Amino acid sequence: MDFLRKTINTLFSMEGARFRIADYQRAYSWGKSQCKRFFNALYTQSENENHYFLGNIVLEGSAGNDVFEIVDGQRRIMTAVIFVSAIIDILEKRQETETISVDINKLKQIYSIQTTAHSPKKLMSAKNYFLQKLNSIKDTAEIIRILNKLEQSPVTAVIFDCKADTAFFLRFKIAGVP
Repeated sequence: MDFLRKTINTLFSMEGARFRIADYQRAYSWGKSQCKRFFNALYTQSENENHYFLGNIVLEGSAGNDVFEIVDGQRRIMTAVIFVSAIIDILEKRQETETISVDINKLKQIYSIQTTAHSPKKLMSAKNYFLQKLNSIKDTAEIIRILNKLEQSPVTAVIFDCKADTAFFLRFKIAGVP
């Protein structure tokens, strides 16, 4: 078991790492109120030196295997990826009329998660909410500042390297043991 303190960017940029939502995870369930809270907190943090802490996540994988299953923290991580996807859409549209200082293709490569998408309506609803909020920001530099703040957001990752450890963790989580 490893404990890593990373930023969202350094977590997703780990060499060769790919992330996958574990099949047993519940469907993505964030609605407008949770997305609004996420956006408002991130937007507020982008205006100052504080960082938006994305919390703890639990992964299963090992150094020899480049695929990490997201065991816990799936909704926060998925929301961050959906948010970046909305930023990518806006930056692609705006690059038709202005110079964009961000490598959009690199963003697409870094922020990708394999998922069976149990809840495509909720995923699209979250993305549409973020598109609406971001489109209301006319200054592209401000959108990039929000992206940078998200990329620098700290996250603590606990990585289990075997299924037995993951099963042990899940047994206590499901039972509600603190």
